[in-house]
Amino acid sequence: MFPDHEKFKEAAHIGEELFNDESSELERNCQCIQRGLEQKLFTMEAGLKAYGVTIKEYEQYLGKDLANLLSAYVATNEALINDSIFIHVISYMVGHISKPQNDRYNLDPVIKALGKLSEEVEQKRAHQED
Repeated sequence: MFPDHEKFKEAAHIGEELFNDESSELERNCQCIQRGLEQKLFTMEAGLKAYGVTIKEYEQYLGKDLANLLSAYVATNEALINDSIFIHVISYMVGHISKPQNDRYNLDPVIKALGKLSEEVEQKRAHQED
């Protein structure tokens, strides 16, 4: 904490605690990596090394960031409130994202699993409505 409580207000003390928070520092580092990659300032490997972030930590950050973006979109779009539609959108995204790649991975099992989940959600909803 700041030594002179008269000189610094409560906000400064809270800010100091936030900046000393390890998870906040990791998130800031991941944001810097993301911006650096978007601006093509460095490679992923170089960014991770420079900011001391593991690939797993960065993947978790990206997953959380994308989930937040998608959740915000869903919250403002009534058409996506239906669970099965939401699952269909995620399935389409997985299929769409995997197509431009150089076919290193077969994501068909993931898409099939999402399809099965969607059917289960629709069946459960149908039983609840009866």
